[in-house]
Amino acid sequence: METDLAKVQNLTHLIEHGQNWMWEVSSLPDKLPLQCDTKLPKISVITPSFNQGKFIERTIRSVLLQSYQPVEYIVIDGGSTDNTIDILRKYEKHLTYWASEPDRGQSHAINKGFSMATGQILCWLNSDDFYFSDTLKEVAKVLADDKKAFALVGHCLKVYNDDDRPILLEGNFESRRRMLEFWKGYQMHQPAIFWRREVFEQVGWLNEDLNLIMDFDYWARIAEQFNFLAISKVLAGCCYHSD
Repeated sequence: METDLAKVQNLTHLIEHGQNWMWEVSSLPDKLPLQCDTKLPKISVITPSFNQGKFIERTIRSVLLQSYQPVEYIVIDGGSTDNTIDILRKYEKHLTYWASEPDRGQSHAINKGFSMATGQILCWLNSDDFYFSDTLKEVAKVLADDKKAFALVGHCLKVYNDDDRPILLEGNFESRRRMLEFWKGYQMHQPAIFWRREVFEQVGWLNEDLNLIMDFDYWARIAEQFNFLAISKVLAGCCYHSD
């Protein structure tokens, strides 16, 4: 783990620069590569969405402007009635796939995305959260190089839409037993968690009967068969707002 001083310096940098980097970069690839002649693993990112037009453009740009390729980006919208569709159309040539139609909730939407995903590494990113510029590069480096690492958890920056000072949420995994002691608190922050396809093939789909704790349920199911490797990197920002 980083020293306390290094953590503070890193957090300060992210507060000052991290939230806006995707707006400062204007160039986008013509199209995300569906096929790429490289030994690097393809990462599939799924974004479930419903009426998050105030935030989803930041989310999309944070994926499209990653310093890493190949990336497969799938957005599954539940039939939004705000300006979400206009934003999706604005970026559609850069997306691998997107659709907007009624669904049975976000767990169902994420599963629809997983059913189309072809990447060797999987994750989902909610439509009001975002990655930092080197997130997917860091993830690929760990999950591609360390054959004993099947899933990883990093740190997350809790960002408030009312401009309150962001808070660093440290990610960690000790054991499945400790995680299940949720009344003591646990450090598994969904936007900063990634896993290899072998995990998905063993664990399967999200429980579509759950829409608020489906992520905790999924981590618990993963941990029955695999450990999470904790890395000391801030991988994502999670947005807290009144909506």
